[in-house]
Amino acid sequence: MMEEEELVTRAERVGILTTSKGSRKMIGVMREKYQLKTEAIIGHTIFMEMLIHAG
Repeated sequence: MMEEEELVTRAERVGILTTSKGSRKMIGVMREKYQLKTEAIIGHTIFMEMLIHAG
């Protein structure tokens, strides 16, 4: 499902890599549902930089 929506790609022997679209969507979910937990783990400044650069 996630591959079909172009959110992730599968690289043999490496694992699963997110696409740009997938990264933006994941950061959006982190902001909408898990902002406090995310900031507690990575810090407010880093999270804000992720949001800025995710577009």
